[in-house]
Amino acid sequence: SFTLFVSEKCMQLFGVKLVEDNPVFKKVDIEEYLNNYSKNKDPQEIDVEVQIMQNALDFSKVKVRECMIPRTEIIAIGINKSIKDLKNIFIKTKLSKVVIFQDNIDKIIGYAHSYDLFKSPTEIKSLLLPIPIVPETMLANELLELFIEKRRAIAVVVDEFGGTSGIITIEDVMEEIFGEIEDEFDAENEYEHQIDEYSFVFSARLEVDYLNDKYEFGLPVSEEYETLAGYLLSYLEEIPSKGAVVKIILL
Repeated sequence: SFTLFVSEKCMQLFGVKLVEDNPVFKKVDIEEYLNNYSKNKDPQEIDVEVQIMQNALDFSKVKVRECMIPRTEIIAIGINKSIKDLKNIFIKTKLSKVVIFQDNIDKIIGYAHSYDLFKSPTEIKSLLLPIPIVPETMLANELLELFIEKRRAIAVVVDEFGGTSGIITIEDVMEEIFGEIEDEFDAENEYEHQIDEYSFVFSARLEVDYLNDKYEFGLPVSEEYETLAGYLLSYLEEIPSKGAVVKIILL
């Protein structure tokens, strides 16, 4: 599988050879080796190859909802809009792909690619490309196989009721293994700033795992949320008002 392939290549960097018929290391052995290697190291000092290998081993557990672009950040346009409107979106956002919807964002029917504008189209409908629809509970490795099979690089993610939860690109999936890849979706909106030893300013979109790894906060991890915003909503069970102060005691 793709995960084992990446793991094998990373192990070779450490001089460890995997024999195909009689493997010297199995997955559980590699996980134990990496855990022991990283146990007493600062997260910032862990080699890139080790981090990639750890990500590759965890990749089989990652679900689409953990790496998708959320609904609130989707850049889309209605199919009845003009080509000029679509062109302006491409220019303003510098995206290579824009999703197209019918009536509202819960009815995404395809996407348009920027290079098709060179064909001098007269309406958006003529540019429409099919887009896969996948559930947010789908495993990321299964989606990667789907992308390769369908020769697509973007999909719509839906919730259990069929509503649009977000969209996901092949780059979003690959980032789960290789780390952040700078692309057109990576706007500078995930702000983080340390004021002093005990004061920080964070974007609510930052992931809890990332904050724990970098700052050792020890924030609770759950399948119910991925981001700092999700953690706060889970804890408060409501949307806090502007300027609200929330006190959380971590045990």
